[in-house]
Amino acid sequence: MCARKQSVLLAVFGLAAPCLAWAQEKSDVMEIIQKADAATKAVQAVSYRAEFRAEGELASKMPRVTGEVFARRPVTSKLWPFSMGYKAPPYRLRGTATAPAGEATVQFDCAVSGKKTFVLDHDRRKCLSGKMPVADIPYAAATRLRMIEYVHPTPFSDELNSKVARHEGVKDVGGVSCDVVYVLYRTGSDSRWYFGREDHLPRGVERLSPRGKTVLLLSDVNTAPEMTEETFEPQCPEGYAEHRRTLKPYDSEDLKEYVGVYRINDAEMREVVLKNGRLFTQRTGHNPLQILWAGNDTFYYADSFVSLKFYRDDDGKITHQVLDRLYGDEEKAVRTEYVTAP
Repeated sequence: MCARKQSVLLAVFGLAAPCLAWAQEKSDVMEIIQKADAATKAVQAVSYRAEFRAEGELASKMPRVTGEVFARRPVTSKLWPFSMGYKAPPYRLRGTATAPAGEATVQFDCAVSGKKTFVLDHDRRKCLSGKMPVADIPYAAATRLRMIEYVHPTPFSDELNSKVARHEGVKDVGGVSCDVVYVLYRTGSDSRWYFGREDHLPRGVERLSPRGKTVLLLSDVNTAPEMTEETFEPQCPEGYAEHRRTLKPYDSEDLKEYVGVYRINDAEMREVVLKNGRLFTQRTGHNPLQILWAGNDTFYYADSFVSLKFYRDDDGKITHQVLDRLYGDEEKAVRTEYVTAP
């Protein structure tokens, strides 16, 4: 009888041992994430160098980006996010973006301060600034360098409430020894985080997908950087042309003369149409986009610094338009048709 009891106890404890080990492992990895959450919440300002790249199928669709980032925690209302008391975090991003094919490289310098956005184009020696409906970095490739957890009110709440969190060892990132933590979120997506073992701050993240992954790695993380207001509101350097994105009220009658078809190349057109008193452009094979009048035959695309300027001949007749992208070549389209606006 005693022998039977003993065997039963051994069997129970034998089955329980793996469960106890799993529970302990989960507790340990949650402690790593909790420390990361607390340490990141305590950061009021940060600067770092960063590298973004994609692997797998995604590598052919995303740029490779390197540069430096300055960010500051925004002012929030006690009622956030249920009030309008939240302010967008100030950012400054400077660096280089290389196209997926590796053929084109762009130098960028962008900043956001409150609701005002700034772009410095050092290659073409010009500055752009303006108030945007949604204050954000206007050059998409630059945003790849942001690790928003540093300025988010609840940086790792999703990770703390994840379905699975697993410690995968230790790895050096930018000269810092980091705990590697795999996370499966409740949404079904997954990622791999790198947290400094001493300061518990995030040094990298891999966003995983069936088509590959994106990788963001940080180095030279500084939580007491020297910053001034000019960091986020840069002045236009001497000798640069200054452009302010200032929109103006208009009468729809004033817009009719811009309506028409403009040839970009042998295969593509850009049609300008007037609908319900608003002006839109539609490139061959693309959806229509609204443009907003800034005066002097110049328009800006909604929520963008990309501009479209129309040019006239000596008789005042519109002959062509020029699309000015951020950090890109200008694109000329010659007017081929005059369309009577309704």
